[in-house]
Amino acid sequence: MEFNKEQQVAIDTIDKNVCVVAGAGTGKTQILTHRFINIIKSSANPKDTMTSILAITFTKKATKEMIERIGKEIAKLSEEDKRYEDLVNHLSFLNISTIDSFCKNVIDENSFIIGLPSDYEVVDELEGDKILDEVISEVIDDYIENEVLIDYLIQNRYFRTNDFIKEIKGAYKKITQKGYSYNDLLSKFPKEEIEKEEYLIFVEEIESACNLLLENKFVTSRSGFVKEMNKGLFDDLREMDELELVEEKLKIIKNGVEIAKNIPIDTKEQIYSLINSYLANYEYEYYKYYKLINEILLLVDERFRKSKLQSGKLQFSDLVYFTREILKNNEILNLYKEKFQYIMIDEYQDTNLTQRDIFYQLASTEKLLGRNNLFVVGDPKQSIYGFRGSEMSVFETTLEDMRNSDGVIVELAENYRSSKELVNYSNELFSIIMEDKYNSLKSNPDIAKVLEKKVKYYDISSSETKEAEVIAREIIRLQEEGKKFKDIAILFRSSTHLKALEEELNKYRIPFINPKSKEFYYKREIKDIILFLHVLNSEEDSQSLYGLLRSNFFLISDDELYRLSKIDGDNLFSKLMNYEGDNEKIKFAKKTLRSMSSIRNQTSIFEILSQFIEVTKYYETLALISNSQQRIENIRKFQEITLNFSKNESIYINEFLDYIVLQSTVDTEEALVEGDSDSINLMTIHGSKGLEFPVVIFYDSKNTGNIRSSKIEVNRNLGYGISMNGSYLFEHVKGANKLEDKEERNRLLYVCVTRAKEEFIFIKTTEKNTGFIEKLFLPMDYEFNMMEEIPEIKDAILNEMSISTDESLVGSTFTFPIKKKRVTSSITGYNTFIRCKREFYLKYKIGIKGIDIKEEKFHEENNYDYYSLGIDAAEYGTMVHSLIENYDLNMDLDIQINNLLMEKNQIDNISAKEAMYKHMNNYLKRKIDGDKYLEFDFLYELENGNIVGSIDQVICIDDEIEIMDFKTNRVRYLDNLVERYKPQLRIYSLVIEEIFGIPPKLALIHFLDSGDIVEIPWDENENKKLLSELNIFLRFVSDFDNIYKYECSEKCHEYCDFLEFCN
Repeated sequence: MEFNKEQQVAIDTIDKNVCVVAGAGTGKTQILTHRFINIIKSSANPKDTMTSILAITFTKKATKEMIERIGKEIAKLSEEDKRYEDLVNHLSFLNISTIDSFCKNVIDENSFIIGLPSDYEVVDELEGDKILDEVISEVIDDYIENEVLIDYLIQNRYFRTNDFIKEIKGAYKKITQKGYSYNDLLSKFPKEEIEKEEYLIFVEEIESACNLLLENKFVTSRSGFVKEMNKGLFDDLREMDELELVEEKLKIIKNGVEIAKNIPIDTKEQIYSLINSYLANYEYEYYKYYKLINEILLLVDERFRKSKLQSGKLQFSDLVYFTREILKNNEILNLYKEKFQYIMIDEYQDTNLTQRDIFYQLASTEKLLGRNNLFVVGDPKQSIYGFRGSEMSVFETTLEDMRNSDGVIVELAENYRSSKELVNYSNELFSIIMEDKYNSLKSNPDIAKVLEKKVKYYDISSSETKEAEVIAREIIRLQEEGKKFKDIAILFRSSTHLKALEEELNKYRIPFINPKSKEFYYKREIKDIILFLHVLNSEEDSQSLYGLLRSNFFLISDDELYRLSKIDGDNLFSKLMNYEGDNEKIKFAKKTLRSMSSIRNQTSIFEILSQFIEVTKYYETLALISNSQQRIENIRKFQEITLNFSKNESIYINEFLDYIVLQSTVDTEEALVEGDSDSINLMTIHGSKGLEFPVVIFYDSKNTGNIRSSKIEVNRNLGYGISMNGSYLFEHVKGANKLEDKEERNRLLYVCVTRAKEEFIFIKTTEKNTGFIEKLFLPMDYEFNMMEEIPEIKDAILNEMSISTDESLVGSTFTFPIKKKRVTSSITGYNTFIRCKREFYLKYKIGIKGIDIKEEKFHEENNYDYYSLGIDAAEYGTMVHSLIENYDLNMDLDIQINNLLMEKNQIDNISAKEAMYKHMNNYLKRKIDGDKYLEFDFLYELENGNIVGSIDQVICIDDEIEIMDFKTNRVRYLDNLVERYKPQLRIYSLVIEEIFGIPPKLALIHFLDSGDIVEIPWDENENKKLLSELNIFLRFVSDFDNIYKYECSEKCHEYCDFLEFCN
């Protein structure tokens, strides 16, 4: 293989420290492999040299691939030269691993040094968090009478100690992830005052920044603070000595910048930063709080690590920390130095301070990096793991340290991945975004010969077509052009809106894999297995058995389940065991579950599950469903979880189910699908790093996510920032963190764009460009390939796709239609019919959507003035229900509301946000015990037809059931509203009785506006009356199609939008 000049220097330089700055697609992987081989070839003792090279990779996958590549090269060497024949037999001794694996080996060999039991274990984040929570609570209890702490809690309005514990935990985690020193952070607290010389420099800087605003016409001469400038604002500042006067003048500037609409946000933040950094020097009165917080964090760290050492339970972050501590022992350090003569680190831009210290310990003598044996490779532009603790400054300081140690700096710019068109676009875009921090890429002449395609985007900002559907259709178009599914990657920043995309791909039968999905425990195949375990745990759990029988394990139809429910028996399991019919699926389910039940207390969960999967031929069933490979790998991963649990914890099913409940609160990735599967690659941008695809489609590109802040901010350069009333230091540190976060998002976009080899595609979904979309359009002179027409799908293809094998055919676990036939309506339709038959006809018979805000307001007394909310009543109600359904306990409510409003293009709608916040807080006030099921769909059979609907919330507590319906109406006349919704709750209660054999203990209406919760008691007479009225309604609707049979209401009103049809 031929290398360019820069690559060859990196490969051949083995006697000096080397730092390779490798742009995207510049061939760093090949350099690592061939440098490794070159070290072996240059040695008189190849076998010993091969095992003396320590190579650290970022992921296990990268480790595996590197070992495979080096193994192949060594095999070639052994064929060419007999001196290397024996190396093939020693590949297992290669020292190639992740940093965690390397550190674990060091600790395994030296655990006694730190007082750690030799049988220690590495626990997951969840278990570690439980220990941390206990330690923080103990420390806070020790300080609870401390006057400084009490004063701090009062000033910051910590009404609950738990809120303060949460802030301490967040700060502690960031400090340990980053590898910061507590006392170093405290030492950065500003001195009490600055010298006059420094002050004058500050005034000059702020004056220069404000003059630039005028030059760029961001502010006009009419602006208040510009008038102040003209009156000699900065001359006054230069002469001032009193802080209060200086602060007053600076506030004039700050306020003027704040209200100016045309100033770019980055420029505003630069001016804020200048002002805050100066005024932060005069907050010494707050030092006592900073000292206290640092003291608490130090004590938490000391006790937490001591607790883990004593219990023999370490977290992954401890592996790195304790390895550094062990290597402070010179005797042990020298042993590892002798063992490792060469050190090679991949993806160095993702290193944190503690990891860097370990590499420096191994690479230094009395002189920093004095062994001249450290090789690092990375790309600062791809540093995107700040949330995991990586510190981009590590790369920059190492670069400088290597220069000072006479090391070699190699910059790789020739791109071997992307077409010339894509390289040019990347250069134009990121030279604007990153400015002087961006080094341009060069396209390789051979790669540049491929078919040139412009960056393409679809503009659907004025279309009703959803982004997910456009992507699905584009994929079909690409496939017709000859692209394979595996050639296409759909990248996204987060999985917030992934469900809609997966549904569209399933609709068009497009296979996909998503190993980075964090919803492992919510996948259909995993939920089905959990249903099986619930049934094994309790034969009285009828709702779980219903779901299991309908799942892909048994595929029993709703009609058969309905007939099964009529058999004698105390519960569904006993009904199944009493079944004597001839339905083969039910007979098979009976035999299988009887067999599994008989061995549940005799063997491990892993063995029971393995037998169940084998007996039911579950893998064979999944093979007939789209995305079967991902599903099968997920099942195997779950089996591995049961195996580990059985080994380390317990064989009891109920304990395992409790464990799963806890695990499901933590993000868990799906199983990795290996091999050559022809499927679309769905992955986060983070997960795509190091990969490349012929076609990259950027999904949900308007979403850059939310920047979270806390009351205790931490920054390596500025130290702590603690929220105090009007604290400039806090705002300064917070602003610096915000800037770092924005820069990391720019680097995230760089990773996304540079994954593409031939085509890069994104979708413009809104008129106003926001998020990443705004940045993608920054190259003003670039000629994009704008697609105005959405790809059409041929009828033949659509017909073929309609024969779906998706699991949606077997339905949701908790949707139990009773029978199907005749006319079907909803309880809402019935209420409309009672109110006005003409309105029912127009809305439900012929589908006219004529109701506007006025009419809804009249009927529903509808809450707030929906003119001021700017959202249709029905749509607002749907949004609130969506919030309840998808509410995440681990995410701030504000963020969830903002995400939803952004999705609905209502992010600036303050009235809607306030209303949602009020409604959600009222919802969250009610504590719920038991299993909760949201949006419980049903189909209820009556004599003359069916009623369909969805119960907002079903709660199962032991053997009792509670149902609840949420209403967003403004509550003026509560009794009137209750009367209107009684029929709805009564039909819901009848549905529950039909399905589970018992009426609900409680049927409740929760009015989210007022917080009122009203019970609708079970009433046999009222229920019979309602069923009679529903049958009359269904018979009428079934018999009559003429509009004149559907009379107008005598109580018609001027707001009705259907008046023209009546007049």
